[in-house]
Amino acid sequence: GVSNPIRTRAVKPRYTKEALDAHVQGRVELEGIIRVDGVITEVRVTKSLDTVYGLDESAKAAVRDMAFEPCKIGDQAVPCVVVFELEFRLPNPPRSR
Repeated sequence: GVSNPIRTRAVKPRYTKEALDAHVQGRVELEGIIRVDGVITEVRVTKSLDTVYGLDESAKAAVRDMAFEPCKIGDQAVPCVVVFELEFRLPNPPRSR
């Protein structure tokens, strides 16, 4: 049994101005490897929200800036693959007419 990693620093993805202006919202799914030192590497998008206005890249940057206590087997830290889902929600969604 491998223990789950424990997030020690959360980072919210940043909306780009272009994505806000285009009213893009939704979820980006990513995965990355948490090394034994808690640093995340090899982050990749597995389900894209936006490749035009920069939200996928913003989500990747947010994941890279997060920090974790690593996964463990017993007392031994081990690398592990983790899946992330980051939400982009407009602060004031456009109203339907």
